[in-house]
Amino acid sequence: MLQQINFFRHLELKGIILNTHELQLSLAGNQVGHGIIRSDEFLNRIDIIEKIAYRTADRLRKTPFADNAKFKKDNIINFEPYLSVPRAASFAVTIRFGQMTNQQVFEGMDIQSVLIDDILNNIQLINEENYLKLSENILDETYRNNFIALAKQLAPDGDRVKLVGFTTTKNSKNITVELSKPINKIETYPITKKTNLMPIDQPIELEGLLSFADSKKSKIKLTNSENVDFDIVVPNGLLSDIVNPFFEDVVVIKGIKKGKIIVLNDISKKE
Repeated sequence: MLQQINFFRHLELKGIILNTHELQLSLAGNQVGHGIIRSDEFLNRIDIIEKIAYRTADRLRKTPFADNAKFKKDNIINFEPYLSVPRAASFAVTIRFGQMTNQQVFEGMDIQSVLIDDILNNIQLINEENYLKLSENILDETYRNNFIALAKQLAPDGDRVKLVGFTTTKNSKNITVELSKPINKIETYPITKKTNLMPIDQPIELEGLLSFADSKKSKIKLTNSENVDFDIVVPNGLLSDIVNPFFEDVVVIKGIKKGKIIVLNDISKKE
């Protein structure tokens, strides 16, 4: 109960007034001080929020998912995040999504507010483990895989960062959404659905250097400490946004071994 009260305290706006195309990002944890945070914990999450915004914009426009494509110019104009000066709460910052100066805006109807509503609704569903409702909100499996994988990287680790929270304003009311579920508790759906697994399929965990990526075949190569290579298939929606940032890093990969094929389930940088 006390932890829940503290979470809501971190999400308070504390006199800040948000527009419909703005949201407050709040972070709390052992690596978060009063108005100060370890840089990578903050900057990595801003990068993830930017990717989520661009992908969500494409999905809402019914644009086919392109795993290796650059983000469209109009997405950057309309949805590129701009940041305020950080506030001590333990650490909070306002994110304003870019808006064209000649764009017609109606209260509660501008495209940025629609985008923010969609993102926060789906983050809340992940925090609640309501994957059935999430699959109804994001019908396209590739976009859904991408969103969950990005949200998982956004999530707290439970130690350095214990809370990733959002606050926005709608109809003059403050709305808060918390992502308190640790990264290791978020299911990579639907890859790990039991209905997708055959009796011969086996979970596998590998550690090594991410040494090669083939975007055309959606495959990567992991080289372990004994110089043994493993070819791994990457599901649609994960290669560009999730896997490529780890290129030439030592990573831990979890997957499913289907006969001679290894299908990626999860990837993280080796601590």
